[in-house]
Amino acid sequence: MMRIRCTFRPQAWVNDNAIDVDPEGPTNWDMNVETLPDPNSHESDELRNDPAAPVWAQNWHGPFEVDFELV
Repeated sequence: MMRIRCTFRPQAWVNDNAIDVDPEGPTNWDMNVETLPDPNSHESDELRNDPAAPVWAQNWHGPFEVDFELV
């Protein structure tokens, strides 16, 4: 099992482009995974549903990205 640190990046649509916006709270959490998800994929987006993710990030309604790194 691998341990990763996730970073939630909230975004908003501006002129049909998703741009980063200020977060509403903490943006980082650590979690264990069996396999690494593909970066910038639907699979990595699902990381925000981890119970350790900030609740506000789990409930974000706009565009977003979830970055991660091995720890």
